[in-house]
Amino acid sequence: MSYMRNVPWHYIGITFSMLIASQILGALRLHTLLITQNINVSFKYTLQIWFTGLFGNVFLPGTVGGDVYKLIRLISIGHSKATIAAALVVDRILGFFSMLLFLPFLVLNPQLLDLEVSTAIRFGFYVFAAAACLLLGLAGLAKNERVRAVMGVVVEKINQKLFNIINKFVQIAIRWSNQPWAVIRAFILSCMLWFIAFFAGWIFVEGINLPVTFTQWIGIQTLIYFATLLPVSLNGLGIAEVSMVYLLGRLGVAPEEATALAVTMRVLGLFVSLPGLYGIVVNWYSKYVKKTGR
Repeated sequence: MSYMRNVPWHYIGITFSMLIASQILGALRLHTLLITQNINVSFKYTLQIWFTGLFGNVFLPGTVGGDVYKLIRLISIGHSKATIAAALVVDRILGFFSMLLFLPFLVLNPQLLDLEVSTAIRFGFYVFAAAACLLLGLAGLAKNERVRAVMGVVVEKINQKLFNIINKFVQIAIRWSNQPWAVIRAFILSCMLWFIAFFAGWIFVEGINLPVTFTQWIGIQTLIYFATLLPVSLNGLGIAEVSMVYLLGRLGVAPEEATALAVTMRVLGLFVSLPGLYGIVVNWYSKYVKKTGR
């Protein structure tokens, strides 16, 4: 860890600022989806619950625990549960599919998975093609009257409450299909979010003079993202660090250097989420004032 003390402060400042910027883009992506569903909240409010959810991820399983907090906060101001849940699910799906766009970087760096170049090319192509087909298929089903009619017949045999929930999600999907540019804008924001976050991390890697190229760093971060999707630890704690040490090791980085970088990136991520703590305090104080009348 000693060599970390020699990192120029401007590298740390640039990395931190760009990570904050990437999260603001994430909040803007969510805000775009909320407005599309007629959930009329201010961007300031969306920004607050986004960072609060980010902070909540530190203490909740997987990387989606903060979505539960966003759902509760939005429901508390009188919006439909199904509409809010659908917006949050689409927000998460857009993040997932935009990340798939970076899988081809594994083709450029097959040594990360110990694959032959031809195998890496086929792997990247198959995953991307499958994801694209799934996305297009879901979009087509949402607008197909016959499919919706068949779905209605099948669902009628299930509990009526469940049918109502599914029907709401179908109606929401149709509403989104009628506003494709809003979804496209959100998708572009998602791609920008990942790119800026990747570049921010790589700036720090450059600051400590590790032999890692930008494309290699993108490949590493992409693999870590998919590894931490499973809700088996708090915010991917441990999984992300072990994955980073292993992948950097495949590029010739010493274990102690890789470990120091992994820990530092975790600490930076925690500091980036700290505005969410302010949001929790503000929300708690507002409830306290309403309850006590002070």
